[in-house]
Amino acid sequence: MISLRGVSKKYDNGQLALDNISMEIEAGEFVFLCGASGAGKSTLIRLLFREEIATDGKIIVNGRNLRKIKRRDLLRHRRSMGLVFQDYRLLPKKTVFANVAYAMEVTECKRKDIKKRVPEILEVVGLADKADSFPSELSGGEQQRVAIARALVNRPAILIADEPTGNLDPQNARELMDVLQLINEKGTTVVMATHAQDIVDEMKKRVIMLHEGKIVYDREEGGYDEVTLV
Repeated sequence: MISLRGVSKKYDNGQLALDNISMEIEAGEFVFLCGASGAGKSTLIRLLFREEIATDGKIIVNGRNLRKIKRRDLLRHRRSMGLVFQDYRLLPKKTVFANVAYAMEVTECKRKDIKKRVPEILEVVGLADKADSFPSELSGGEQQRVAIARALVNRPAILIADEPTGNLDPQNARELMDVLQLINEKGTTVVMATHAQDIVDEMKKRVIMLHEGKIVYDREEGGYDEVTLV
């Protein structure tokens, strides 16, 4: 589903953010991208979403070569991916239902489909009873679950989460991980960038560790093992 072959990214200021990395992520996997700030995690996410273009190498996502993707196919590519960020990015004057529905409205979905799909995805993330609430009335964990619902409402094949637990207390973080686990079990590929060592160690999923733009290990059911960086 995701294939990177010899991918490097060098910015105009000379910073080499990614240095000749290669990896394969299969459909249905749950993968943690780990590493310190500046390791290259966010750059990798931007490349996958095609907000940035690799300097060298090849990136294939869902059969599309992202270095050669045509403009008309770019929107379709982005719709095949859901993005969740650390800071929620909800619309404060819209209800939970309206925040999630907005993701369908911008893709010109029919109103009847929106009315059917939004309650379904709110049920999945455990917020069926919060549809009429506003973001200010929710806890941080609930706001992040709304963000996940919005990312998933168009049924993307891949969910990419960039530090989604960064603003959450331990209890809310674990509840959020339960939601991501459930989503993954339903077939969505999940790629999550994180600094949260406790979560990575507890989840026992595949870990890809980045350090100074290089992959220093790629381990099935791994842990946040920084000894390898020494």
